[in-house]
This record gives sequence, structure tokens and C-alpha cells, in this order.
Amino acid sequence: MGAAEAQMDRFSDRIKGRGQSWSPRGLDAMMRLLGMKFEGCLEEFLHNLAVRQGPLPGETEMVKRQAPQVAKTLIEQYGGIWSHSIPVMDIGSTRSGGLSKVFHKITAV
Repeated sequence: MGAAEAQMDRFSDRIKGRGQSWSPRGLDAMMRLLGMKFEGCLEEFLHNLAVRQGPLPGETEMVKRQAPQVAKTLIEQYGGIWSHSIPVMDIGSTRSGGLSKVFHKITAV
């Protein structure tokens, strides 16, 4: 309980203006976020915010650059299970919506 109490003390100190404190605008934002967390809708809000924002600058290029190495590492780590345990690979491009080609390329790395 010590860590939780320490966080509550820090939170209380900032609300009361001791030491570092939040501006009224910052406190309002923090209270709204905490309210969303306790209501169970913070995760959905953050997801929608990320979708609306789109990828970060350079993020798409980074994923394209690193994806082949990640796939290769996974294949090396898990061995032959990749070529035998992905049913979508054997149903054809039309039925799989093109996923069979993607998985064939990944397992060929």
C-alpha cells in the first residue's frame, strides 16, 4: 500500500499547490482523464485519438523497414510451425483476400 499512498500524497500536493502544482487547465485535464479511466472508457478514447491522429511521422517507413527482420526472427524462433500451422496459406488468394500470399512471403524470408 506504500506506493499507492505515495502517489496519492503526490497527487494531493499538486492539487493543493505545494511544490510542483498543476495549472487549473492541467488539473481539469487530469481529472477528466481519471474520470474516463474509472468509467472504463479511457482506453477507447485513446484508441480513437490514435486512429484520428494517424501514424506518427516516419512510423510507416519504420514498420516497412523492420517488418522483414521481425518476421525472420519469429520464423527462426518458432521454426517450422509457421509453414504448417497457418490454414489460410492453403485456401488460395481469392478466398483469403490475399492473406495467403502475405503468409507465403513471410514464411519464405
